[in-house]
Amino acid sequence: MNIGIIGGGMGGLISALLLERQGFSVTLFEKEERLGGRLAYVERDGFKIDQGPTIVLLPHLLEEILTEAGISRNDYQIIQCDPLYSITFSDGTRYTKYPDLTRQLEEIRSTFPGEEKGFQRFLEDGKNRFTLGKKAFLDHAFVPKKTFWTYENMKTLLKLKPYQSVKKLMNSYFQDERLQIAYSLQTLYIGGDPFHAPALYSLVPFSEHEHGVYYLKGGYAGLLSILEQELKNRSISIWKNTRVTRIIREENRVTGLVADGTYISFDGIVYNGDYPLLSNLMDMPEKRAFSPSSSCVLIYFGLNRVYEDADVHQFFISRDFKKHMKAVFEDKTVPEAPSFYTFHPSKIDASLAPPGKGVLYTLIPVPSGQHID
Repeated sequence: MNIGIIGGGMGGLISALLLERQGFSVTLFEKEERLGGRLAYVERDGFKIDQGPTIVLLPHLLEEILTEAGISRNDYQIIQCDPLYSITFSDGTRYTKYPDLTRQLEEIRSTFPGEEKGFQRFLEDGKNRFTLGKKAFLDHAFVPKKTFWTYENMKTLLKLKPYQSVKKLMNSYFQDERLQIAYSLQTLYIGGDPFHAPALYSLVPFSEHEHGVYYLKGGYAGLLSILEQELKNRSISIWKNTRVTRIIREENRVTGLVADGTYISFDGIVYNGDYPLLSNLMDMPEKRAFSPSSSCVLIYFGLNRVYEDADVHQFFISRDFKKHMKAVFEDKTVPEAPSFYTFHPSKIDASLAPPGKGVLYTLIPVPSGQHID
């Protein structure tokens, strides 16, 4: 069978390798002159830094899918961050998260005395919710809708408390609002509002403690050369600078696509792109309304030194975190006193800058949309 893949980001590249291993003939189409999508560096004067994500969560899942795709574990290196990261609040309080329970309880005892039992309860409940959620949802695909809307799944969802926001759920564990924020802000990883995102996403801060926070040496963009070489080794057909403008469907079956004005027949199509854009390529049976997630301002610094006293990942919380989130997600205005995140990988990876120098990445959540300059 011949499979066409639209989009050469990480999902498209992995899909091509997985399908080829299963015996399919694969052709990958990428509209840009390079593969990788967000697997890319910003580079200048010997400095380079990831354009895309920075934190590796659930590293065993990344390892599993790369192994399944045929990538050797010897081709890349994952480093555990210790500490996981630190959070600095506007009053000067600094809270650090660690990969082991003993040090974490000591940190809470010294920084937020009296909150130890709430933290332990958060971990216990998180372990139960993660076990339930992984078995019911992460380990399954729900192509027919009826396979999701089952009695057992509904019972599981109620136990995961999707009707609560992450922030409200954290209020039930921690008395100090700073700790509530420290275990709610992770919804921003996927552009979600901590004050409205469903409590299901509380599994992210739990997982950071349970499974750790990791860094992929060389950055995520370093995966691109590994994946691209494997594609070449297997002689997988790749069409760069080729824009797919139409997916052809006859009744309920996809039969091919149109790329740069040429029709090409396929037995199946994999679309690796944003779902709302799919309606531009084919007639959808139903139109859905979408609300975009937050956007961000990214600032890349080339430094004349490495800050050894800084953590790889750091969060800096403004004096009014709720006001910042309201500006981003509700008012759609530029925040006056924003919180922000910094990434300083040079502390554990010397390959990103000239000798003795470093890189720093700063992310500031802002509203999405074209109405802001």
